[in-house]
Amino acid sequence: MKKIITCRFLKRNLVLVLLLTLSVSAFAQLKISGIVADAASGETLIGASVFAEGTSTGTVTDFDGTYSLTVDAADAVLIFTYTGYQTQEIKVTESKTLDVKLAAADNLLNEVVVVGYGSKKKVDLTGSIASLSAKDFEAQPITRVENALQGRTAGVQVSNTNGSPGNNARIRIRGTNSITGSGSPLVVLDGILGASLGAINPSDIESIQVLKDASATALYGSRGANGVILVTSKKGKDGSNVNLDAFFGLQSLPKKIDIVSPAEYARLVNEQLAVGGSAPAFFEEDITEFENGAGTDWQDEIYREGTEALTQNYTLSFNGKKDKIGYYVAGNLVDNEGILTNNFYKRLALRSNLDFELNDRMTAGLNITYSKEEALNGFASDLLFAPNASALIFAPVAEAFTADGTPTKFSPYGSIAVSPTASTFGRNDNRQTNNATATAFFNWKITDDITYSFTGGVRDVNATSTIAVASYATTGQTEANVFNSDFTQFQHTHVLGYSKLFGAKHDFGIKAIFEEQDSDSYGSAAFGQNLLVESVGINNIGFAETQVISSGQSAEAIRSYVGRVEYEFDDKYLFTGTVRADGSSKFPEANRFGVFPSVAAAWRLSEEGFIKDLGIFDNLKLRASYGQVGNQAISPYSSLALLQTSPTAFNPVLDNTAPVIGIAPGRAANPNLRWETTTQTDIGIDFGFMDGRLTAGFDYYTKTTSDLLLFVSTPTYTGLGAVLQNVGEIGNKGFEVDLGYLALNREDLRWDIAFNLAANKTTVLDIGNNDVIFPGRGFAGSGSLLSRVEVGGELGNFVGYINDGTWNTDEESEAAVYGLQPGDTKYRDLNEDGVINEEDVTIIGNGAPDLIWGLNNTVSYKGFELNIFLQSMMGQDVFNVQRAVMMGTSGDVKTPTHGDIRDRWTPTNQDTDTPAFSSTNFQAPEDSRFIEDASFIRLRNVRLGYTVPAVKGFKSLTVYVSGQNLLTFTDYKGYDPEVSGAGDSNVDLGIDNGTYPNPKVITFGVNAGF
Repeated sequence: MKKIITCRFLKRNLVLVLLLTLSVSAFAQLKISGIVADAASGETLIGASVFAEGTSTGTVTDFDGTYSLTVDAADAVLIFTYTGYQTQEIKVTESKTLDVKLAAADNLLNEVVVVGYGSKKKVDLTGSIASLSAKDFEAQPITRVENALQGRTAGVQVSNTNGSPGNNARIRIRGTNSITGSGSPLVVLDGILGASLGAINPSDIESIQVLKDASATALYGSRGANGVILVTSKKGKDGSNVNLDAFFGLQSLPKKIDIVSPAEYARLVNEQLAVGGSAPAFFEEDITEFENGAGTDWQDEIYREGTEALTQNYTLSFNGKKDKIGYYVAGNLVDNEGILTNNFYKRLALRSNLDFELNDRMTAGLNITYSKEEALNGFASDLLFAPNASALIFAPVAEAFTADGTPTKFSPYGSIAVSPTASTFGRNDNRQTNNATATAFFNWKITDDITYSFTGGVRDVNATSTIAVASYATTGQTEANVFNSDFTQFQHTHVLGYSKLFGAKHDFGIKAIFEEQDSDSYGSAAFGQNLLVESVGINNIGFAETQVISSGQSAEAIRSYVGRVEYEFDDKYLFTGTVRADGSSKFPEANRFGVFPSVAAAWRLSEEGFIKDLGIFDNLKLRASYGQVGNQAISPYSSLALLQTSPTAFNPVLDNTAPVIGIAPGRAANPNLRWETTTQTDIGIDFGFMDGRLTAGFDYYTKTTSDLLLFVSTPTYTGLGAVLQNVGEIGNKGFEVDLGYLALNREDLRWDIAFNLAANKTTVLDIGNNDVIFPGRGFAGSGSLLSRVEVGGELGNFVGYINDGTWNTDEESEAAVYGLQPGDTKYRDLNEDGVINEEDVTIIGNGAPDLIWGLNNTVSYKGFELNIFLQSMMGQDVFNVQRAVMMGTSGDVKTPTHGDIRDRWTPTNQDTDTPAFSSTNFQAPEDSRFIEDASFIRLRNVRLGYTVPAVKGFKSLTVYVSGQNLLTFTDYKGYDPEVSGAGDSNVDLGIDNGTYPNPKVITFGVNAGF
């Protein structure tokens, strides 16, 4: 229907243009000219857009701020737009001169922002909300919404923990509220809860709001415990507009890790063998061959760059409004070839937004979106079988391919893993996701004071994952796996509002909301091992010698009742109170409903006479809020007893050859399970100075989450494993700072600065009957734990041994106490018992940052615009597991490969923490020398664009070149200080166990309006 409307509209305009051309007597043409200037300074604006409403006629101002435009009637409407300024629409008269002054739009207090189930003026906000418009991130060529938030919103930590294309970023708002539960915020797209950021095309976004404090998130109750991200998509605008946003980028590895050469490696192997009394493995003629080019640089072998690692993004959109019908239709294509060979991400996204003005009091809308995502080999961290990890530990003396062209599988020396080329070409992990959402809206202004709105939607996510592992790519048997899942969600929301101004000073509003959401999930999996016909792969798992199938289905529902009261007196004193009651099917009937209240107040001091008389503040507002939200981040049926099947834990052998799958108790019931509850207090202050050119905001908050949902172990004799219980408490404290400054606003030159900074500390206050738990993962497959959670400690603590260097020759007798000798590693004996064991394990670092900040600069000069965006995380550590393995601390690597081995201990080089090759040395994987300061400042984006003036056939045309992640200032020795192999974990923060690094990108792009 939209295409029909668009075609008819274009045809009508084409016919109209022909008629006007043939019949000049019917409508007189009029040439309009003038100057566009800044309303405050009077300085002219270069590159401001001027176009006639409803037509393709347009131009931009030249270097003197002047324009000239011919329109077809004296009653035409000209629209004047310029980045950072309010749009003006002016009706043309018979006058041939029209000068326009545009007002700056920086931090307008009257700007309307989405606050959840409605909108509100910024000046009237009582809660803590960060707001972004499309203009805030349009200078950065991005394919994922997470990157729009990164570094631009105080208190929102966005980490690209894995650089694989299409990988989800880790998002935390004001810290972490849970230990093992989800810490990700709720995403709401056009009113539909639970949307996927990865499925949204950033070019379709009109605005993003991040709700942070309890007052702001209280409207979403249990769904908003981790914060809320509201995404509003674009709608049709007056006229008819066609826009093309296209860019392509050349990617490359951020840096190479220092690896020993093949000749050095051969000498190291010989040296190690000599320590054990064995003959050398390599002769001098072999080493000479390596010095002359034999062997393999595995990083060069598996990584690609330039046109071989091309990322492309194309968005074509049509929007307009005609006869009270608005439309926005867009298509987006992303094609990203990763910097790793045989790795890519693709996305096709389609959107159709329609809105209708039914009459003066009723509007309606229908949004339909669809996306298809496909990712090949988005390797998760795996020190043995991910090529990006094995490239750093596999023997450089080996060749990449055998004589028949097959990837090399093993090397007689070095890592026990398969070669990087084997894992690159022999393992194919393909994941496809189809995401479709349909949303309907209806708004009715029943009276001047009473409104009703309805939002209904359905969302379906279908995912398929296939994994095939060839014989040369595994140390075990060939594999073929297929996983299918389908998720369907239904939602309907009803909002009844009443708002009225009593007298001239009392503004009162009340809102009642009823909402229901239910979802169904289904999944199935087929696993095959030892394929009889390897080439068949996933196409017929029936060819596998061992076959395992499984399936599952679940359903869940939540019903919510919300009431909100808002009161303003004399535009100075503001109050908001909210109560939300959520009933979740995940909890037992007795505890099904949780009630979550919040209150907030604000005082606009700048409206008081004694502040106005100072002549300092444009805006000065104090804010305070207190409230509670819940969390139901558990699986359905978690309170019920479950049975399990297992051929290993319960396997009566009936024929002495094969186990029989049995059924046994799997988990005990917990009829007392209830909601997690997060209580938050926030105090904030907002400033405005210099006629709005300088703005600032500060927030301090505390959060406490009680009744944590944790699995607690039961006695072994019960056979029930762990039971989910409400135990423990976790706390967050932090502050946020936001600054905005229009530094320069002179003729031809404008400089905008935006800066934000935030700090957060997460502390474990209680974990039930335990003082310490270990919910994290092991080290490099060895089972050694890297992190622990303890009462009074911070989340993200690393544990291990404190490394005090190496034993020197003058400490021989002291080393002998521990059965060691000079050159061996010296670990600190904390309890001084003469033994290094688990009693000497202590906290050796923390993976959470102390500070995060972002600095965005935009400088405009005539038609040019330069954007420089810096982003930083400070004070966090990274456990460089990859480097530890490369140094030989794990049995997975026989001979060290890291360049640091050159600095190993010798009698003439004793001032080092790298031990000598020794038969007595003990190297623990959990070693403080592999805890590295990963603070960084990153040039996240730099972009130089030029708006081409007055190009025939274009309303606007901008070309640009930009770079992402070009420079990273850090002391971290790995590829990337931002990555973390544990992904979205709340506990294992900053663990680099061979994680895919974030690439550097040079991008070329064009934005064109027709």
